[in-house]
Amino acid sequence: MSTSSSTPEWMRRSSRCTDDHCVIVAKYADAIEVSDSASDGAPLEFPYTSWQTFMASIRRQSPR
Repeated sequence: MSTSSSTPEWMRRSSRCTDDHCVIVAKYADAIEVSDSASDGAPLEFPYTSWQTFMASIRRQSPR
């Protein structure tokens, strides 16, 4: 799974950035890429199905 040569379907930047230090999430056809705008390191890549499971878990646990 490598997303570095393709264009993301969408990209979101954290709404709580400090001095342009933000978490960035990009959606590709079969993967999610998470990066830190202040880092030169490679982004973390997750299979899309794993990301969906992770997000569903967070939504179940978050207070309403």
